[in-house]
Amino acid sequence: MGLRRAAVVMIAATLGASLVACTDDGPEPTFESAPTSATSATVPSPLASTTSAAPTPTPTPTPTGPVEPTLPEAATKNSVAGAKAFVRWWVDLVNYSTTTGDVVALKNLHDSRCTSCDGGVKAITDAYDHGGHIEGGEWSVGGLRELPLDHEADVALFAPGRSTAQVVFHADGSETKYASGKFYLYAYVIWTNSRWSMRWVRSPAARD
Repeated sequence: MGLRRAAVVMIAATLGASLVACTDDGPEPTFESAPTSATSATVPSPLASTTSAAPTPTPTPTPTGPVEPTLPEAATKNSVAGAKAFVRWWVDLVNYSTTTGDVVALKNLHDSRCTSCDGGVKAITDAYDHGGHIEGGEWSVGGLRELPLDHEADVALFAPGRSTAQVVFHADGSETKYASGKFYLYAYVIWTNSRWSMRWVRSPAARD
């Protein structure tokens, strides 16, 4: 059916990561000449040595914005379970890229023949490259199950999904809004060069 329904939000529609203290010793004590009177000479006390306090370590800042999802160990396995872990990681990267405009990691997961993958990436870059940004449109998917093989894939998977409402803020000040909705995710992946890649993907709006 393709990815045209607004309820699936823009990206779905386009798809059709010791201190050391210093010690300063005081000067050597000095002694006055013995007085000529019967009064005993006074010997000054040595100056007390001083130790500078170690500076308080500066805490490492905690990232406050979106953090790029890292490759899960399970997604490195050449198995159906590995393919499922890979697809879930891919969905996480779609969400990260949509929120930040950073599509580098996402593009690296796509097979060169995946034209629908290119369309999803273009939808993101078109918004951010022209000074706009995207809010919302987060994907979540349910249980993944196998489908018959097609599109030269090694594993074919299906899952029902949901997307939150989304607003695309354009550089000219206009906005495009998409309602939240349900969709179906069809993901066909291949194992090549010792890793998974997205070969073909579609996310049509779900039928009520």
